[in-house]
Amino acid sequence: MVSSKTSKIRSGFKLAFAGLAAGLVLRLVLMLFFYDYETGFYTDGGLSAWLGLLLPGAAAGAAAWLFCRTGQGYGRYIRKKKTLPAILAFLSGFMLLQEGVRQAVSFKTFLDIGLSEYDAATQPLIFWFFVVMSLIFGMVQLVVGAALTTGRNPFQSAPLLYMPGVLWGISYLIVVYVFYAKSSCFVENFFSVIGAAALLITLLYACKLFSGVDDPGAAKRLFAAGGFLLAWEIPYLTANLVMRLLGKTYSGEQPAGYQLSALCAAAFLGVFLWTAYRDSREAWETEPQAEPEAQEPPADPEEA
Repeated sequence: MVSSKTSKIRSGFKLAFAGLAAGLVLRLVLMLFFYDYETGFYTDGGLSAWLGLLLPGAAAGAAAWLFCRTGQGYGRYIRKKKTLPAILAFLSGFMLLQEGVRQAVSFKTFLDIGLSEYDAATQPLIFWFFVVMSLIFGMVQLVVGAALTTGRNPFQSAPLLYMPGVLWGISYLIVVYVFYAKSSCFVENFFSVIGAAALLITLLYACKLFSGVDDPGAAKRLFAAGGFLLAWEIPYLTANLVMRLLGKTYSGEQPAGYQLSALCAAAFLGVFLWTAYRDSREAWETEPQAEPEAQEPPADPEEA
């Protein structure tokens, strides 16, 4: 039985995963039946698009409200072996490394003939920032995967080891905003940009949790940001990739490598935040929470 100290956190996860399921179903319905791939417009006046945005977003917002309620039973993060997050960390690491190498090789083709599948190649500073951070973050994910497999804590000696993940999230958001948020439909631009922003914020608080800085606050904000990651970014990327497998793409869509590497990173974070709660819950329920420090009464002027 879940105690009252963590019951609202568990309820928040139920809402967050409901938002993921609703977002994925609604996004697939939109892309299968109500999206014109030639013009980029919706065929139902945008009704299904708005439903796919607002309903999962409402679930994520309600989850964030539950996660951030005062008096919740957050405590120290308990580090344990985590098999599924480790697998996803390895997968995302390999995908990031592969995509970084592929972009670097593609840049030579761009220099030779002036053509590239990556729109960012026209802006070398932005492009190479993203390439370098993809390679570094990929290596960090492999280290994290090994740590989750063995239960060791590499962040004890290198607290900022996960900072490249935050920098990659920044570079990814810049690339998406500058080059791929150009749809004539507001909802499409919202999904691409706000989804990338949710991924960045989740990476930021994952970095803070890994580093051991303010475990209770980092976990609370990680869960809140992760709810929107589950509701918006993962359904958006998954639906796009499914449509690619069916032979349907649209103008202005991100390259498949971008979307697949971002999806793998997002999937890792989504599973990690649940396992972080699951493994730490018992400690949060049993350990006493820190009491606020008592303030000393002001000194009596007459005693001075």
